[in-house]
Amino acid sequence: MIYVITHKKTKMPEIAGYKPLLVGAFRNEDTEYLRDDIGENISQKNGNYCELTGLYWIWKNTDDDYKGLVHYRRFFGKTRWSNSKKDIYSIEDLNKILQDNDMIVTYNEHIRFSLKEKLIRYHCSEQIYDILQNSVAAVYPEYTDCFDSVMNGNTMVICNMMYCKKDLFNSYCEWLFNILDKVESEITNNKITYQPRLYGYLSERLLNVWITKNNLKCKRLPVINTEMNFYKRVKCILTTYISEIIFRCRNLIVH
Repeated sequence: MIYVITHKKTKMPEIAGYKPLLVGAFRNEDTEYLRDDIGENISQKNGNYCELTGLYWIWKNTDDDYKGLVHYRRFFGKTRWSNSKKDIYSIEDLNKILQDNDMIVTYNEHIRFSLKEKLIRYHCSEQIYDILQNSVAAVYPEYTDCFDSVMNGNTMVICNMMYCKKDLFNSYCEWLFNILDKVESEITNNKITYQPRLYGYLSERLLNVWITKNNLKCKRLPVINTEMNFYKRVKCILTTYISEIIFRCRNLIVH
């Protein structure tokens, strides 16, 4: 099952094997959607955890053989040039892809700065970054070198979108939330201020660390944004291509 994360009732493609999951549901009206405030949950953290309250709910409250997460307007697609339902991968197609891969994630995005620099520049302070780094070292010391290597790199999968077998999904969630619990505890105990959605941003980077350390074979797929018009799609894709060209040119110069 793929759970479609949404923070509001909205029109979204109806596709077999996809189920809407309302996150931050404790503050929302009743809908026919699944809700992240039922069962074992962290729904009240949604303002800072974003789609991770949905990820947590899936981990703790479902037992599907395959588990995945996409967004109400972002889906795994056959081409980034489209915003059509017909170009969204069916659950059957995704299951076939997993016959030869460990996990399905989004395409690699090449960024101008290192992951560390971009995170500090736009989403957190150096103090919080140090807490993240130290938390990884404290909870999973065997990940320290990989964390530093990934965060000093310029490539990452984005959006916290994934699809894989349940054992792998559950293992990732246990690893991720153990680290985030440590980070949150340190930030709370030291009364450090931070911007909303912090833990969502941190987890995007941590997914890349986990994939790299565990040497997972990942199929990286385009993202279809069903709410993005043609002109915005062109702008977004060209920006991505330009970033990739810059990334490759820098690598040529370095080597």
